[in-house]
Amino acid sequence: MQRHFLGWAAELEIDKSSRIAIPQTLREYAGLKRECFVIGVGRRIEIWDAAVYKAVNEGEDGENLALAAEQFGELF
Repeated sequence: MQRHFLGWAAELEIDKSSRIAIPQTLREYAGLKRECFVIGVGRRIEIWDAAVYKAVNEGEDGENLALAAEQFGELF
């Protein structure tokens, strides 16, 4: 399981403006477009496309969350 998730790991450098460049393959895999959210989750961070994050988290009845869980399962 760790190889599956950590196999995508990449060593990155921080530029002079304290930014990192996420490799194209990871941007495509995650569906990242222009605007993104960085979310702290326990001891890790998640990077979400802003539109996807808003769509998943704005559902009042949990329907969007259920849809997100289903889509997440399709990735694996």
